[in-house]
Amino acid sequence: MAAARGLDLASTHLFDPDLLGEQNLLRTLFGAGFATLVAVNVAVVALLCGLYARSPRPQPRIDPPPPGLALSPFLSFFLYAGHHPWWHIAFRRPGRTRARWLLGRMVPWPAIGVSLLAVTGNVLAHSGGAPSRAWGALVGGPVRLVLTLATFVLLVIATWLCAEYLAYRAVGPRAGDA
Repeated sequence: MAAARGLDLASTHLFDPDLLGEQNLLRTLFGAGFATLVAVNVAVVALLCGLYARSPRPQPRIDPPPPGLALSPFLSFFLYAGHHPWWHIAFRRPGRTRARWLLGRMVPWPAIGVSLLAVTGNVLAHSGGAPSRAWGALVGGPVRLVLTLATFVLLVIATWLCAEYLAYRAVGPRAGDA
């Protein structure tokens, strides 16, 4: 996470040292300078690393899913230990231990993904021509930027959940599983 955030900051400083075209919300809405962006990024990485560090180890408090589940039952077990349908995540929080475990497992991926998206955006914004215009149309203004980031985070989380499911299916039944 720190390396990905560092790449974002480095690419911002390299391509736009005066932050004239920077689309960061702190810059756009509050006029924050580069030092403020660095300080906020250090704080965010520290917070995310803290969430990751607080994540309990899976055993013995988090039961592994039983073998052979299809995607929907797997997600229900993964998110709620099988007590609720997976789509309840929209309005129901998993239990305290499971929520901490999920957060710890999930936090790195959206943070890394958004950072790498920002690096890509920095390159596209300063490449000129059609790529620059396309990036500007995608993130131009605070509302479009937030919508783009929210969509991207949802895609990263969906990809992460699918990767968890594929890893679960690849491992198959373990010794001792009924």
